Amino acid sequence: MNLHQERGAHAASPPTEDKTPFHGGRPLGQMRQVERACKRNHMKIELKAAPDVLVRNEGTVFLFCPLTPRAKEWIDEHVQSDAQWFGNALVVEHRYAWGLAEGMKEEGLVLS
Repeated sequence: MNLHQERGAHAASPPTEDKTPFHGGRPLGQMRQVERACKRNHMKIELKAAPDVLVRNEGTVFLFCPLTPRAKEWIDEHVQSDAQWFGNALVVEHRYAWGLAEGMKEEGLVLS
């Protein structure tokens, strides 16, 4: 048999099957390792608290939308009474947004 015939015979043979069981594209052995790691580290998972204030950058201004009564009370106590509102959202110029957000976070409010 010459080299050409040898290659042809090899190319015509069916592909070998991998007998490794798969789940979601990973061998099951790897999946089991991931599962064990998740079980070991389950106490390290942090749940995110529901936000008190939704902050949106609208280009020329930021909107601070209080989502909880606590956030609304904080704004009423710490923001001057003639502040600009757009619906339920406090309108804040860029130069004041960072300081306002930091003040809210220092008081324990969660921003999103």
